[in-house]
Amino acid sequence: MNSPPRHRTRWRRRPRAKPKRVGVPPTSWRLRASGVASAAICLGVCLAVSASAGAAARSASARLDPSQRVVGHDRAVVSRIMMDCRAFALHGCPFGATAWTANGRGGLLYAIDVRKTAGDSCGLGVVYFFDVERLIATTGRLAPHAAVAYLFRAVTAAGPRRFAVRYAVNPSGNAFCYQFGSAGTDSYVYGWNGHHLILISGRPPRPPRALAP
Repeated sequence: MNSPPRHRTRWRRRPRAKPKRVGVPPTSWRLRASGVASAAICLGVCLAVSASAGAAARSASARLDPSQRVVGHDRAVVSRIMMDCRAFALHGCPFGATAWTANGRGGLLYAIDVRKTAGDSCGLGVVYFFDVERLIATTGRLAPHAAVAYLFRAVTAAGPRRFAVRYAVNPSGNAFCYQFGSAGTDSYVYGWNGHHLILISGRPPRPPRALAP
C-alpha cells in the first residue's frame, strides 16, 4: 500500500530586527539639542557684543567725566585772580556749581562760577571759562558784560561746546543794590569755536528792566 502523502511544513523566516543604535537619541531629540546649542551660541555672541558695547560706552563716559583735579586747578587760578576774595569772604571765594561740556577734541570745557564779587548786594557773580586748565574767557569780557545771577546753578551746559549763563535783571537801569536781580534772570548761550567763546543767543530785557551791571 502506498503511504499517505506527507505535508511539508513551510518555515517562514522571521524579519530581522533592526539593530538598536546605542547612545543615539531620536531625531526629534537631536533637532531639539541642535536648536538649544544654536540658541546658546547666539546668546553668547549677543552677550559678548553687549559687553563690548557697554565697555565702549563706559570708556566714552569716563573720558567725558569731569576731573576733580582739573576743577581744583581751575578754581585755584580763579582764587589767585580774585585774591581769594579776601576783601569780603573769610573762607575763600564763594564758588557755585561747576559746569562742563565737551570741547570737540576729546577734552572738556569748564565753567567756574563765583557767586559773589563783593560784600554788598551789588557784587553779584562772574563766570570763568576754561579749556581744560587754560583760561579762555570770563563773563566780564563777554557780551552783555553784566553781572551773573546769584544762583547755585547760574551756568549750565547747553550741549557740546556750549554754556548757558543766567544774568541778573534789575527792575530799572537806576536800581539800588538791594534790587539787583529782583526782576528775574535772562539766559545767554555761548559756543566754543575752538579758539574763542562766541555769543550764540540772548538779548537784553525790555525796558524799563535792565541787566545788572
